[in-house]
Formats: sequence, structure tokens, C-alpha cells
Amino acid sequence: MDSQSIDEPSETESVGGTAQSEVPLRLRIGGWVAWAIIVAMIGYISISHFLSRNEHAGDPSIAVCEIQAKYLVGAASFAVVDDQTALEQIQLIFGTGPLRQRLVGIALIGELVSPQAAATSLAELNATIENGTPKGNDVDAATARLLRKIFEARIERSTIGSSLTPDS
Repeated sequence: MDSQSIDEPSETESVGGTAQSEVPLRLRIGGWVAWAIIVAMIGYISISHFLSRNEHAGDPSIAVCEIQAKYLVGAASFAVVDDQTALEQIQLIFGTGPLRQRLVGIALIGELVSPQAAATSLAELNATIENGTPKGNDVDAATARLLRKIFEARIERSTIGSSLTPDS
């Protein structure tokens, strides 16, 4: 053995499986930069997903109403409840509260009971809005107008469809 001690590795000797002189500094820094970018992207995606979910979580009563609406749709699809019972449950759950909650109830009435019953409920809601309660925003007003147009079209379509059936 030459003047080199046994404890000191030579420049070409392997440290950790690769020779220290074989991996340039530029590639070692590049690896750390790549991992930093990967971690940053995962963090960005996670945070943006979390923030977008919290945008809709502003009113917890709407989340509860959404669960109740899904139950009612499921119960009606299995014929567990008849039209009158569904109407009573919808009016009980969605008949009070914020305007958006009431509009969800009217949409459910239109889907589960009949467009005529929904149009009647929407007319009653419009009368209470004119008295000053409940207060809504422009989105709620636009939603009410769209619901009215949808129910009018469904009523007209059902009227035309029933007039085209042959009399027995």
C-alpha cells in the first residue's frame, strides 16, 4: 500500500454504489430541483382542490338539504313514497329557509310530483318574495325565472302530448 491510509477512499473508489467523481454536481442539483418541483406540484394540486371544495361549503344548510334531496329522489325512484307524501315532505323540508333552499324544493316538486304543482309552488314563492321575504341575490332570481320557463314548457308539452292520444 502506498502512502494512502486504509480509511480514506480514493477518488475513483465507490461511495454509495457510484463513484463520487462520476456524478457531476450539476446532475445532483438537478435531482433535488426535480424532487422540489414534484413536491410543489402535489402541494399546489392538493391545496387548490381543498380550496375549491370549501367554496361550496359556505352554507352548511345547503349541504344538509342536498343530502335530504338525494334521499327523496331515491325514495321516489323506488316508489317508497307517493306523490302526496313526497309533496308534503318537500314542503316541510324545503318550504322555509333561504331562497336557494326553497328553489331546490320547487325543483324537486317539479321532478318528483308534477310540473303543475311546481309552478303553483313557484307562484306562491314569488308572492312571498314580493312581500320582502326571503331575500335572494341575482343568481337566485335567475334560477327562479329559469324554473318558471322549464315548468311552463313541461306543462305545455304534457298538455300537447295528452291531446294527441286517441280517445277511447
